[in-house]
Amino acid sequence: MNITEIMKPITLQFDMSLEGVTNVWEAHGMICTNSQLECTDIHHVEYITETNGWPVISVTFSNTECAKVYVAEYLGVSVTDSDVIDYMMCKN
Repeated sequence: MNITEIMKPITLQFDMSLEGVTNVWEAHGMICTNSQLECTDIHHVEYITETNGWPVISVTFSNTECAKVYVAEYLGVSVTDSDVIDYMMCKN
């Protein structure tokens, strides 16, 4: 991956668990807070649909590095874990 690809916005979709929260936006907010992303790291978030009882959101990140941090928190793994890249390749 070259520097141009790393710095381009990237959009990924997430099936959001609502366990312990009241809605999808609270779940998204918790991930952002825990991953310590800034407001400028995310360009756009929207509710897409519900799949198998899970709300699905689309998140556009300012770059790949911000997406990796969010995905790692979402998956509950280290940002260097291979599952992060696998998820990004599958959900992009």
